[in-house]
Amino acid sequence: MKTLGWTLATIGGVAMLYVAYGASMFLFQEWFMFHPGPRPPPPAETEAPELRPVTATSADGLTLTSWYAPPPGDGTGPVVVYFQGNGGNWAQRLDKARFFLDNGLGMMMVGQPGYNGNPGHPGEAAFLDAGRAALGILEAEGIGPARRVFYGESIGSGSALPLAADHGAAAVVLEGAFTSIADMVWRQYYLFMIDGLLRHPFDNMDDVRRLDAPLLALRGGRDRVVPPSMGKTLVEAARAAGNPQAKDILFPEGGHVNLFDVGAGPRVLAFLSDTGVR
Repeated sequence: MKTLGWTLATIGGVAMLYVAYGASMFLFQEWFMFHPGPRPPPPAETEAPELRPVTATSADGLTLTSWYAPPPGDGTGPVVVYFQGNGGNWAQRLDKARFFLDNGLGMMMVGQPGYNGNPGHPGEAAFLDAGRAALGILEAEGIGPARRVFYGESIGSGSALPLAADHGAAAVVLEGAFTSIADMVWRQYYLFMIDGLLRHPFDNMDDVRRLDAPLLALRGGRDRVVPPSMGKTLVEAARAAGNPQAKDILFPEGGHVNLFDVGAGPRVLAFLSDTGVR
């Protein structure tokens, strides 16, 4: 009986710890998910001075600042609509902006609540409102769906995919993308059955099935944040849903969101050329 009592007490203790662990994840999930960096310097003081601050008011009443540069030359080229990952600021992504601008594409670095000096709090719904506000700026510039290349870096994939599916896109490029936050929580924290508790589910599997545009998923073989298999799973889901222009590229030496350091840039340009975007 003592052994049974000890066993039951142990199971109960473990269950309580598990529940407490899950409760902390629920209560502080924004703290786990979003890590904004400091306000970046003005674009004129960066390696991409062509970018200029542009503002728009989101549906929830926030005045958000994005950075934008039209396509070089005659201005008729495509524009990369860029959604950054969950950590840091734009200053850490300007090598990508520089690459796209140097290769004839425009750049819209989408201003999201809580990031890059913008007001508000990060979140899935807030990010989508911010994305729609940025698209309004592009519409005013005469840049419609056929000229928009959505680029989602890590958690930014959870904005790029639904906005491209809802508003149209010439193409979508994902870097270090995940299938859903529920899958990520299970992979990283071994918590399950939490779907209904997530305030920011970022269900990319649902959105990728709705996407009617060429899709490229960039994956790093040494990604220690998002399993590289998730990008492949997204592409397989897109193909199964009837999108024949979905492909993935694995960079064996790449990490989470450093794939431009291992040759992703030219592969993105080749993809855009192959799909007739540029």
